[in-house]
Amino acid sequence: ITKNLRVETVKPNRLEINFELPEVISLTNPQRVNLTSKWLNGLKATGLKAEVDVKVRGGKTEFAKFKSYCFDNETEQFDPEELSVFSGPLNGEGLANVGFGPLQDLSSQQMMNTAILDSASPLYGRADEVIKILPLMQHYIQKALNINSVKAVEEYAIWGGVPRYWEIRLRHESLVEAVMEEVLNSDGLLYDEPSRLFLDEMRDLELSSSILSLVGNGCNRLSEIAARLERPATSLTTPISRLISYGYLQRELPYAELPKNSKRSLYKIADPFLNFYFHYVTPYRSLIEFRRQERLKDLLESSLSNYVANMWEHLCRQAIPLMTIEGMTFRPASRWWGTVGRNNAIELDVVSESDDGSTVLVGECKWSGRENVDQLRSSLLQRASQLPFLRGRRVLPLLFLKEKPKSGTPDGCLYPDDIIEQLT
Repeated sequence: ITKNLRVETVKPNRLEINFELPEVISLTNPQRVNLTSKWLNGLKATGLKAEVDVKVRGGKTEFAKFKSYCFDNETEQFDPEELSVFSGPLNGEGLANVGFGPLQDLSSQQMMNTAILDSASPLYGRADEVIKILPLMQHYIQKALNINSVKAVEEYAIWGGVPRYWEIRLRHESLVEAVMEEVLNSDGLLYDEPSRLFLDEMRDLELSSSILSLVGNGCNRLSEIAARLERPATSLTTPISRLISYGYLQRELPYAELPKNSKRSLYKIADPFLNFYFHYVTPYRSLIEFRRQERLKDLLESSLSNYVANMWEHLCRQAIPLMTIEGMTFRPASRWWGTVGRNNAIELDVVSESDDGSTVLVGECKWSGRENVDQLRSSLLQRASQLPFLRGRRVLPLLFLKEKPKSGTPDGCLYPDDIIEQLT
């Protein structure tokens, strides 16, 4: 007598699981591994919940020819720790792509933050001194590269205030050459710079890079970022706050807007080099990998002036509270944008007010050829007259120009020499 039995009637719910781990998992270049599963009858395990945990233990560093030597710090101890690297359902193909980003939490900087800087730690608040290292001001790049103020604005827009980047720049004859060789080149020294920066600081390297990439390419509102990532906006609060605390991201509000209740905030990359990287490297990565250098150079040269214009605006705003204008000092400046009247959208590059509150300073920034300053000033005053917080106060117009004007009255114009001189 022959009787055919289905496998499930003998061993129900048996699965075939395939999870091939590499021999070494690198945190420098985070890897991902496919986890696949199917039932023993051959059907894919669609939607099955999967969890992957990793238990990490301390090891001893040994070399066969140096048995009598100690290569570990005997004053430190690493306690075993179990971390979850994946939890979720398998997709329609019975597959999940598992990454090892959570292992980066074991980095020295994360450990330090948890053990000492976290408010829940017993050691919190016991530091004798807190040292915060900030980028150097724009004035110093002019001296370091021995360039004029116009070139200083252009160079700072890319390299920022990090002297190490300035050293790399000095190896090349021109700005474009340095960018092409060191940034827009898969063999360049700075091609993978964000990954190295985030390695010790960011718990979720991929999410942080995705947020910065979107912001660097024009997604500046939280709702836009969430939609592109297909995530709830509430789930991005923590990673965005972390990026802000590390100085990689900044939140921008219209002038005189209160941060607590504002729904008009925009996010921008705070670090100049990272802003350049995510603006140029990420969207053109395929061209870089295929070494389309001529095409990349054309893209860079055709758009660089517009890109630098944004940095010029930022520097002008940064200089305002450091200056004395017509015998007055002014509060920190910012942009203003909004709608007045019926769908009349206006934007001002620079807005501030005097310390005594009597005067509102408004400014227009231009990083192009010689401008007609009378036309610019007239347009600026017309827009400024519609500001909702003006309240009858005096308006002081300023024009921030790359070059001397080709026509019109040059009064009330400031140039790169004036701005860089203040940023010392």
